[in-house]
Amino acid sequence: TKLAIGIAIACAAIAVSVFTGDVWLASLLMTNILCIVGCVLGSFYLVGWKLGAIEALSVTVLVGLSCDFALHVAEAYHQSPVLLSRRARGKCAFE
Repeated sequence: TKLAIGIAIACAAIAVSVFTGDVWLASLLMTNILCIVGCVLGSFYLVGWKLGAIEALSVTVLVGLSCDFALHVAEAYHQSPVLLSRRARGKCAFE
């Protein structure tokens, strides 16, 4: 189960690096994904759930979904006009 989560995160890191072509952006997205997975696994621990097959599959799907959303937002930020401030580029990314 831990191996499946690790493989999913490694595949996400490779995909983000390939699709964006920006290592800094990929490292920020991986930090985001690791924090999301850490929060979910921490919630599992606090609730007292064991990490079984269904939970591991759910976390693997969570890695994919969090990567998808974060990648779309980061790509929109990356493609926004460079002349704008960071705040304006962030606002543009969510529009």
